[in-house]
Amino acid sequence: MVPSIEGAHLPGISPFWYADDARKVYDLANSAKQVAVVGAGFVGLQVLDCLLRQGKSIWLIETLDHLLPNVLDPGGAEIVLERLLQKGVHVHLKDKVYSIREAGKKKLLSITSGGTLKVDLVIFATGTRPNVDFLKRSGIKVSRGVIVDDYCRTSAEGIYAAGDVTESIDPVTEKVGANPTWPNAVEQGWTAGLNMAGREVTRRRRIRSNVFTISDLCCASVGLVSGTNKGYSEFVQKTGSTYRKLIFKDNSLVGAILVGDIEDAGVLNHFIELQKIFPESKIEMVKPDEIASVAGALCSWAGNHTQ
Repeated sequence: MVPSIEGAHLPGISPFWYADDARKVYDLANSAKQVAVVGAGFVGLQVLDCLLRQGKSIWLIETLDHLLPNVLDPGGAEIVLERLLQKGVHVHLKDKVYSIREAGKKKLLSITSGGTLKVDLVIFATGTRPNVDFLKRSGIKVSRGVIVDDYCRTSAEGIYAAGDVTESIDPVTEKVGANPTWPNAVEQGWTAGLNMAGREVTRRRRIRSNVFTISDLCCASVGLVSGTNKGYSEFVQKTGSTYRKLIFKDNSLVGAILVGDIEDAGVLNHFIELQKIFPESKIEMVKPDEIASVAGALCSWAGNHTQ
């Protein structure tokens, strides 16, 4: 999605979604020294990381109050923010571009916090929207995306859907929602293809998981990123540039955020998908001063109790 703002389609401005967008940005970046990245989500931060490696001066503008809002909680995002500031990135949180105009070869961005940013290149990474407009009046059930069941069937007989365009049951929340990740798209494509070919198989319900690196800082989030509602327990530790957070509900691990040291991410992902139940005594061990060894508190116990 590109915001509906004045000047958003001027030369030297590009979204970042299709392969052609990447080629365009690559070509434009060769001659650019100052770059504005609008949107601090997963795609925006990945683009920013590449630009940092090329030695560009970067301005990052995000409307929300922390980076990577769909991937990290504020505590984990704070570590990433500190790293970007150390690298010289100019970060504008709770800010918004409301117009862009040309000044010679430069782009002038007017922002709501006041002032103007002067850059050579503007990249929009302001979110995505499932391409479902063509399904209006088709009879296929659509919310934000196409609703599918565990067979990847839509509400219409003989019609299947897979990937980022879909919404399905989340195994953690048991609610219908999107899971726009590569593993989920692969799993759904495999399931839809087999069912269309006459096999009757159900998909593995994948939890949301992201593993990535920003400026050599490794990050991972699996399952829920926040458990602030009643019935959830959170255990958090921050030590320097390392951040760990575990989220439990009814003695089950339902979410984890790891920044800096992500060694346990795969095991934690497995526990969440299995809906592993831990005894209360083991969960009580996961206190802030002991959480550094997640494997010690949980993984070793689970390994001795796996059937």
